[in-house]
Amino acid sequence: MYKMTDILLINPPSTTVQNNPISFGLAYIGSYLEKHGFSVKILDLSIDRKTDSEILDYIGLVKPKKVGLSCMSVHVSFADRISKKIKSRFSKIQLLLGGIHPTALPEKTVKELKHFDVFVLGEAELTVLELMKDVELSKVNGIAYLKNNKVVINPPRAMIEDLDILPFPARHLFPDMKNYNLGFDWEGKKPAAMVFTSRGCPFNCIYCASKVMWKRKVRFRSAENVLKEVDFLVKKYGVKEILFYDDHFTLNKNRLIAICEGLIKKQKEYKVSWCCLSRTDSLDLKMAKLMKKSGCHMISFGVESGSQTFLNAME
Repeated sequence: MYKMTDILLINPPSTTVQNNPISFGLAYIGSYLEKHGFSVKILDLSIDRKTDSEILDYIGLVKPKKVGLSCMSVHVSFADRISKKIKSRFSKIQLLLGGIHPTALPEKTVKELKHFDVFVLGEAELTVLELMKDVELSKVNGIAYLKNNKVVINPPRAMIEDLDILPFPARHLFPDMKNYNLGFDWEGKKPAAMVFTSRGCPFNCIYCASKVMWKRKVRFRSAENVLKEVDFLVKKYGVKEILFYDDHFTLNKNRLIAICEGLIKKQKEYKVSWCCLSRTDSLDLKMAKLMKKSGCHMISFGVESGSQTFLNAME
């Protein structure tokens, strides 16, 4: 039997089978809410495929007070359809929509997706916590909503300065971790896990959504905190491979050195191989050798074009 849940977070159906990690946005919201005493369930439709009718039946079973949906632009039609059906059957449930789409296009999204009650803009953990505490909407920064048929966009929420305050993402709220894959072209070991050790990127590439969500402000978790998560993943899930999926993992040199040295010290206990994303202008041979010694076997560099004209236009 299911108990009444404070909030159900829904990850929309995936549009690809090649790369299907857990939704880290929902995973961090889930762990942060659990830390503050709220009960959370995550319905990941990219893994646990359900019809609309089955989704509604599941909501009826877990009886959430609120339902939150993550939304990229490709998910808008699904969000519109399922929100209508949820409101039709469960009129008292407060519906939240967050993610890159409402963050990038708040006014347009509020007008189009009228069955949602609140739209969470940008970094969501602190905002959703206030919504769970039923703080008056006018006093919650970082949201948009419809009031008297007019779009209200509250002031933006200040970003979390110390990312170490966030608990590790709630991987336990997802279906069996073996169901997920990273799907990138690297010869990594299995099982593997993705880890984010920072948020944001200082660059302004025209095709990238990072600047929309994080406003080109980069914040880093401490090396100690990152190493604790690696240790947790090894001991809890038997992970043998880490993909550090930061926009620019090698940006902070001193922190990178500390992470590498920490992984080298751990090699007597366990050896984890890893890979990351970087830029060619932020890495030197000395650093690359230290990374290799600590278990790094692949670095993905963004090589968008062989034309300097196009490269200049991208940033």
